[in-house]
Amino acid sequence: MGPGFVKHVASLHGVQVKSLEELVNFNRHHPELSYAERNAAQRYLESAINQHLTEEEYRAALLEAKEIAIDNGIIETLNKYKLDALVLPAWTEMSIYAAWAQAPTGTVPLGKYRQGKPYGLGFVARRFDDGKLLQIMKLYESTFPPRLIPERMRWRRWERILPRKYLGKFS
Repeated sequence: MGPGFVKHVASLHGVQVKSLEELVNFNRHHPELSYAERNAAQRYLESAINQHLTEEEYRAALLEAKEIAIDNGIIETLNKYKLDALVLPAWTEMSIYAAWAQAPTGTVPLGKYRQGKPYGLGFVARRFDDGKLLQIMKLYESTFPPRLIPERMRWRRWERILPRKYLGKFS
């Protein structure tokens, strides 16, 4: 977690939590108001407590992420092979690298698993190429036959994100 986090949280008005440690403890003591069960975000927050990065180390990590995502990753690959977009399974962590590269992403339906959970095909384009990305996705949709609409599932992605207190509003 970057050094700016503490400064940002401390500047919030009307918020009792003023540090990462206090946020983690609040989530532990108030599960009905915090992340839903099985949410990885709490684990990330807890692991960030033990990182103790200096500002220089944090900036070096950001620079390394930029190099991975842009200089030696997505953008370099698009340029090297003269591509408009990368096509990949949508369930990978490519969206993280795309976010680092400030590259737009999109997903189109591809199929569904035996238990009914849908999966898709992901596309990543260059920064500010949103229009081109949408054209590619539209071309895909018009070229391949329509996929069956999955049946309603009990699994809800927001259950992993929203505080349990608010889940009743979505049922």
